[in-house]
Amino acid sequence: MQNQYPFQRKDGIATKLDNFSVGYSMAASNRLTNDMGTKTVNGKTEPDIVPFNANNFGSLFENGKKGIRHSVPLSYSFKALRFFTVSPSISYEEKWYFEKLDWKYDVINNTPTLIAADTIREFNRISNYSFSTSFNTRLYGMYSFKKGSVKAIRHVINPSISFNYTPDFTKNDNYFQAVNQNGKIFYKSRHEGFVYGPSNTGKSGSIGFGLGNTLEMKVKSEKDSVSRKVSLLNNLSIGSSYNLVADSFKLANFGI
Repeated sequence: MQNQYPFQRKDGIATKLDNFSVGYSMAASNRLTNDMGTKTVNGKTEPDIVPFNANNFGSLFENGKKGIRHSVPLSYSFKALRFFTVSPSISYEEKWYFEKLDWKYDVINNTPTLIAADTIREFNRISNYSFSTSFNTRLYGMYSFKKGSVKAIRHVINPSISFNYTPDFTKNDNYFQAVNQNGKIFYKSRHEGFVYGPSNTGKSGSIGFGLGNTLEMKVKSEKDSVSRKVSLLNNLSIGSSYNLVADSFKLANFGI
């Protein structure tokens, strides 16, 4: 669904909430395969491929990876201190599944191994959300030439800073199962390998910062009736983020 602006007036009169928008998208999938993995025949491991026919279609359909995903983004932007644009947003997502995994340890080749012991066939859903806000502005600089075909060069700098927060969902028993391994508790997703993936893991509260640059010039030769705009540098940006809630490695890699 295209973004909707519920607070825009039909008579065209501008309001402070004109830029508030809400969107919605939905996707549904059911992925089937007749590849059952591997099997051992006469001591040899070979692919386990079952015939894809009417007799097997019912079981293949039942064991297919199926799910429905809903996404609802909310966004807004407004001016602050004349020269800054502030853009808060909320992202909400729901994943609907019709089964979930139950994990336990089993002894395989004399080694305790964590396996998906059971597939619980019931409707269940994952609801994840996150919040972000960004501040950005533009700085312009221009140098003019008195002679020659190059009339001016303009440099535009786009500094930005943002804050993103995602809560921790690992303690939700419907999303993750607490597993004890040698006295240590870790959390295993109940939707591992599912078509739209598991729930978000770990809490994140990061500050992002970036700096973008564009460079262009105006050129006018004797053949030109008006000046032409020529791009010298379409985009040169550098950015990173700092996770306030991480235990270590808080500063992310810089990307250029």
